[in-house]
Amino acid sequence: MRLSLFSDYSLRVLLFGAVKGSAFPLHEVADAYNISRHHLVKVVNNLTKQGYLSTRRGRGGGIELAMKPEEIMIGRLVRKTETSVPLVECFDPSTNTCPIHGCCGLKGALAQAVGAFYGALDRYTLQDIIEGNRLHSMKDILLAPKLARPDVPPNDQEAEEESDLIPVLPG
Repeated sequence: MRLSLFSDYSLRVLLFGAVKGSAFPLHEVADAYNISRHHLVKVVNNLTKQGYLSTRRGRGGGIELAMKPEEIMIGRLVRKTETSVPLVECFDPSTNTCPIHGCCGLKGALAQAVGAFYGALDRYTLQDIIEGNRLHSMKDILLAPKLARPDVPPNDQEAEEESDLIPVLPG
């Protein structure tokens, strides 16, 4: 089973938020993971709509977790972000052309495997993923100043572009 980049980036944004523990600008996540900000915009918008993140524009604004890390279930998140094509053709009756789908046991075995995959993820929260020494290691890696980007605020145009990419929610 392979997760889409959208799911991968969604998990990374939430991990960053949990590790940071406070509001952050989009460019910090992009820099920490070496991902284009533009790739993260759609992810942040979706996570905001789903209630995982909250965003605020302006001074003191940014992105932050809208839920406690212990309330964010990894399996539920992946189910909400995984919109890729079915694992195999016979999982989608509208596109299935396999002549043996009615008598083949592979579909059942694969469905069981997918169920086990999500079942394993259902046992974890975001808090479980960052607990203990992992949190300290992640902070050292994700929050360390990056050499490629000087520790200065983004220029006005970059800040304006970034604020246009993040939705404003009431509250």
